[in-house]
Amino acid sequence: MANIYFQTSRGGSDFSMYEVRVQAQADLLVFKSSSMGLARGKDHVWYEVRSPGQADVRVYKDTGINQADVLVYYVNTVSMAGWRTNHKLKGKIG
Repeated sequence: MANIYFQTSRGGSDFSMYEVRVQAQADLLVFKSSSMGLARGKDHVWYEVRSPGQADVRVYKDTGINQADVLVYYVNTVSMAGWRTNHKLKGKIG
């Protein structure tokens, strides 16, 4: 269920995220997949869709670290991806 649509406003989004530059700050380490099938059912593997109708989750990219629901750091491999904290969104994205 981690087929993600990034929208331009907070209204109607399922949650907001902020991309951190330091891995240690992140709640969730995310692998960006080129396969919709690989992303299904995984919080930590995201496939970006082009239209909100294709999305399982709509995400707003927040401009401030303190306003975001989840702090994300993108990783290069699936094996590095996963939750770093016991977060309220754990199990609810994918």
